[in-house]
Amino acid sequence: TYSGGTTVEAGLVRATGTSSLGSGAVAVTGGKLVLGDGLTFGNSFAVDSNGVLSGGVGTVINGSLAGVGTLAGALQLGSGAVLQPGSGIGTLGVSGALTLGAGATWAVDLSASSSDRLSLAAGASLTSNGATLRPVFADGVGPAGNDAF
Repeated sequence: TYSGGTTVEAGLVRATGTSSLGSGAVAVTGGKLVLGDGLTFGNSFAVDSNGVLSGGVGTVINGSLAGVGTLAGALQLGSGAVLQPGSGIGTLGVSGALTLGAGATWAVDLSASSSDRLSLAAGASLTSNGATLRPVFADGVGPAGNDAF
């Protein structure tokens, strides 16, 4: 057990215990990080374009999840978790089953010309069980007085 963060740069890393990644931020800059079945992680995760974050049955993230890489396997964002595709505006790929649980937030960056995206591969799924969608406005973009959503 340690209190620092973790960086996965290449290869395959399996986290088999909730303390196996330390208590700090986790960066997946290359390779693949597999989170063990039935475990709950409080870490903040960032997935770069060359990285893959994969979960197992019952894997829950209660921290933040951001980046432009790929989410695979089964991942659930629990209460208090924040999903934020990109680093600023960007696209996060999903090739497995992503569930946004009650109390989770999907923060979407919006500008006049673009927005964050989740790109679901064939056979992938996105389920929301009471999550909140939170727009994050950039470049002076925002709703006008009588806009309805």
